[in-house]
Amino acid sequence: MKQRVISAIIASALIIPIVLIGGNLYKAGVIALGLIGLYELLKAYENNKKIPLFMKFISIYSFIFALLENFNNNSFSITLSLKYIMLYTLTLLIGLILYSDDKKYNIIDVSYLLFCNLFLVIGFGLLMSIREYNIYYLIMILLITIVSDTFALITGSLIGKHKFCPDISPNKTVEGFIGGLVFSLVICVPTYITIFNYNGNILLVILLIAGLSIVSTLGDLVFSAIKRYFKIKDYGKIMPGHGGVMDRIDSFLFVLLAAYIIVNFL
Repeated sequence: MKQRVISAIIASALIIPIVLIGGNLYKAGVIALGLIGLYELLKAYENNKKIPLFMKFISIYSFIFALLENFNNNSFSITLSLKYIMLYTLTLLIGLILYSDDKKYNIIDVSYLLFCNLFLVIGFGLLMSIREYNIYYLIMILLITIVSDTFALITGSLIGKHKFCPDISPNKTVEGFIGGLVFSLVICVPTYITIFNYNGNILLVILLIAGLSIVSTLGDLVFSAIKRYFKIKDYGKIMPGHGGVMDRIDSFLFVLLAAYIIVNFL
């Protein structure tokens, strides 16, 4: 626990000033985090099977190119040009002919590389744009994710008895899930009303916060399932006691995607 707290303090000391400053420094930081996240997902896959070096290079280059296309985007959105998707997909598929050996490179490799790139480009692309669009949106999404995760852990440790998805995450409990949800409402609903000076229907805010809290848990479970498949405990070791970038940001990316859908489509 002490190691987790120290790591969290150091990470906060580095990240908070960059978030407050914003601008190109913040966007460059997001791209750097995204590259570490991509590296961690590729490394996780290689726990089972190596990916050809050239295909990894293509994935990393495509990731950087796609985020740089969105570097000056200050709206809460992500631009994924059709030419990028088509060129990247076509290159991955051509690799099947280039290597012509299922043991070296196969359609499963193609699918995983495509998933990693598209998911992370969308997630980190939105993270890059939301700061300039409205910093309070970013604060709320961070707060919901952190509160849900922290109080799920605390509640589960204190009174957790009934397992929640034990085949994916053995330590999660129903009590922890409920605790994370309840404290998200208790803390985040008043915060939302205060920072946005909201005087509308409170029920809508409650449903919004509750929904995003649930999405946070689902995001954590999805990436726990990926870790379990690859038989790894953590995606990385960049934060002692916490794991890697993807161990810390998995839930947040899911909440960010859900918030984008709510803002733009509902």
